[in-house]
Amino acid sequence: MVEFIIIAVLIGVIAVAVLRKPFTPPPSTHADPKLFKFYEAAPSVFVNAPERIFFQMCSKALPKGYVLLAKPRLEDIIRVKRDLPNPKLRWQLRARVKSRHIDFAIMRWDGTPVMGIELDGPSHDNSAANAGDALKDGIFRAAGLPLRRIQTGEDFANHIAEITHFLKSP
Repeated sequence: MVEFIIIAVLIGVIAVAVLRKPFTPPPSTHADPKLFKFYEAAPSVFVNAPERIFFQMCSKALPKGYVLLAKPRLEDIIRVKRDLPNPKLRWQLRARVKSRHIDFAIMRWDGTPVMGIELDGPSHDNSAANAGDALKDGIFRAAGLPLRRIQTGEDFANHIAEITHFLKSP
């Protein structure tokens, strides 16, 4: 009976040691130069006319000291907390933001993010888009940054006036 207990304890210790190995993110692979020929410049970062029109209008209206970015990755403006003790969880959370973007971000000239802006058109009328929208809404809320949603077809000038008023407020 004693041998059985000793063997069980040893198996438990070994299992814990194997399962608790440190997490290391997957390595990057080298690029195959033969594949470069399959890339080209996109004709525009804007997916549709409303995005282009909003960008032009908002860029002109921003107060001095602010800049409008088009299509920034979420990871460029919101990061996973650096003091998160679990590196595997940190990597998983990072995966949620590194390949997603928002339509626009307003930044101070020093690079500080101030606000995200999403233009919601007909493509946002399905459950997959709603799940992505809810994720972005929650991440922005947790980060303490406003995320303004504007429906395409609404009067952009009114929204831009409200945004510039917000930026000029102390």
